Amino acid sequence: MNTGSVLLTTVFWQKTNASRLKSLIQRFATRERNCFAKAKPSFLWRNRRLAAVTVFRKRFGPVPEIFTRHKLPKQDSYYIKDGEYVWRLQKPSLPPS
Repeated sequence: MNTGSVLLTTVFWQKTNASRLKSLIQRFATRERNCFAKAKPSFLWRNRRLAAVTVFRKRFGPVPEIFTRHKLPKQDSYYIKDGEYVWRLQKPSLPPS
């Protein structure tokens, strides 16, 4: 994804399907973690991840709790953990009421 990519816009997130949005949230989480590990600013990727999570919740329902945290826990992968996809493994986090 380059800086001006259409994949980074909220308008795209509001129109795309659930699987594409899940993939983007995972990619944002991975990029955020990589920046953090290299001692680079991760603010931009964290904001994108949290904004995409908000859009996903409004359109498709609950999101795994791991993606709703302000600070991501250390993990080798945000796609698969212990042989299971994170979206199936993690308990969903409901939006605050």
